[in-house]
Formats: sequence, structure tokens, C-alpha cells
Amino acid sequence: MKVLTLTAQERESLGSSDSRRARRDGRLPVAVYSEGAAAAHITVDMRTFRRALDEGARVIDLDEAGSTSRVLLKDVQFDALGRKLLHADFLRLRADKEIELAVPLTLEGTPKGVIAGGTLTILRATVDVRCLPASIPEAIELDVSEIALGASVTAREITLPESVALATDPGAVMITVAIPRGLSDDDEDGDDETAEGDDAAAGDAS
Repeated sequence: MKVLTLTAQERESLGSSDSRRARRDGRLPVAVYSEGAAAAHITVDMRTFRRALDEGARVIDLDEAGSTSRVLLKDVQFDALGRKLLHADFLRLRADKEIELAVPLTLEGTPKGVIAGGTLTILRATVDVRCLPASIPEAIELDVSEIALGASVTAREITLPESVALATDPGAVMITVAIPRGLSDDDEDGDDETAEGDDAAAGDAS
């Protein structure tokens, strides 16, 4: 998962007029929530946040007056047309407390089944994991080169970093290589039967 770095500016006053002024200045109003503490009210650069949001960033290293903490994007508010950013909510993560979140899968290689004529189907593009904030991976790499025709990969077969645990159902099917209509397992079975027939004929002749 992409980790975004943002520099925060503390808001000197609150209210709708102050929020509008911040947005006119290219700043997005944000509320940062922490466990057992009052919310902090800040602004961040609107353009940087929007670009990262469009790229799928959900984990943020927030620089507040030179002190950096990791936060999780919890909510984003848009205008009625769903175009203009209005406000965001962050959740400050405790360094010693594990969290669960979805991390994107990055596929490596070309499946053998695809080379044989099959179709790669991605059923789940992310995998749920559990880890400490400092160990959040940007992505989980999955080598798909050995997936055969008609085979699939479940969550338990994904190799995770040492500090990351699986939080998804281990039996959940993530990826399959489907057999197209013009191609089936019968083709391979037919080859085996032909070979067996040839062996039997050779035995009778002897």
C-alpha cells in the first residue's frame, strides 16, 4: 500500500468560514482522531492529498511541526457532485498496536495456464493483513508463473513478510486460471488415453 507523506498545519480557528478559506488557499481541513485524546484540527495540501487519494494511498506519515506519526485515512467528504474535496478524517495509529487493513496484490510473471490458452481471473485484488503500523507493506508480491490451466491460488498460499500476518479467510480464492470453452481438461486426458492405448497395443503385439 502506498504510504503518503503530508505536512500538517495547525488550524488557528474552526468553523465553516475558516474551512472555506482554507480550501480557497489550497488546504484541506482534516480532523485527526487519537485513542483517548481530543481530535486535532489541521490542514494539508489539497493537491498532494488528492493526487495520492486517486492513486489509492490510505496510510499517511503526518509531519506535525517536525514530529512524524503514522495515520490511517478513515473518511473523505466531497461536495454534492462528488468532485470537490471538503474534509478528511485521519486516525492516529499507535506504534505498539496492530491494525488490520487491505493491501494490494502485485502479480509477477505469466501463468503457465495462460500460456496454454487459459484466462487469468483476479477475484480479489487485495489481501487483508494484520501488522504494526511501521510494518505496513505497500503491496504483497505474488508469483503467478506456476499457476496451471484450471488451477487457483488461495489466500493461505500467499507468502507474507515476516512481520505481517494473514487476516483474510485462508481458504479464500484470490486468483484462478480459467479454461476457455474451446479448451478443456478432456484434451489433456485424451492425450493420456492415447498413450495408454498405444502401450496396450504394443503389449498385445508382443
